[in-house]
Parts: sequence; C-alpha cells; structure tokens
Amino acid sequence: MEFSKLERDVLDAFLDENDERYPQLRSQVAVASVKSRDFTSHGFFTKLELPLDSQRIPRDSRFFIALVCAVFEGGAALGFALFVEDGRLETIEGFTYERGWPRQDICDYKLSYHRSTGKVIALDYATQIVH
Repeated sequence: MEFSKLERDVLDAFLDENDERYPQLRSQVAVASVKSRDFTSHGFFTKLELPLDSQRIPRDSRFFIALVCAVFEGGAALGFALFVEDGRLETIEGFTYERGWPRQDICDYKLSYHRSTGKVIALDYATQIVH
C-alpha cells in the first residue's frame, strides 16, 4: 500500500530535512511502504514496512517523535506521533483532541508544531527527552 497524502506530509514534518538528528530515518522513509492501516473512532495507526537491509539509527533505539499537529478544514485539531522500534520506523499514529476522527478523506489541512520553537522533539516511551 502507498502512503496517503496526509501520512506523507506528516512524515516529512517529523523528519524535516533541516533537522540533522535523523538522517537514517529519512533514508528509511524513502524505501518504506504501508504494511497496514487501522482506523479507530478517534484516529488511525499506520504500520510501516521496511526492507530488512534499511539503514537503522546507530543505537538500538525505541522512542517516539511527537508534537506535529494539524487543523482540519472543519476545525478539528489533530495530533500525530511517529514510533521508532529497534532503530527503525514502525508506526504513524494520528488522533483527534476533541472529536471523533473525520469520516471523509482529509484533504484540506495545515500542519504545524506544538512548540513555538518549530522543532520536533523525540521522546522515549517514558516521555523523557532523548538528545
């Protein structure tokens, strides 16, 4: 399966080429595909599939990158997280803050960052900042 436009835009926002922390993750995105996509009443989980020989982050890392959000044309606030397992991209999660997930395809949205710094912050699963 291919990524939706929203998933592709969210991946690009998480792994902005101006952020030098994750070049291996950017190279993984280039060869990744959608393994599965599951919708819930308040969002979705997209599992990623990577070739076995894709470049990993040097340390075996388990963390997630958060703080990318969007506003959908109907005014719904959406949030996203990108999970990394064993140094490899694993899952994109999309969720709503207040309402159920929009029933139609999301085409008109504006992505931004939660923090005024405009930088994505990586958090380990215990929500400690990873440098």
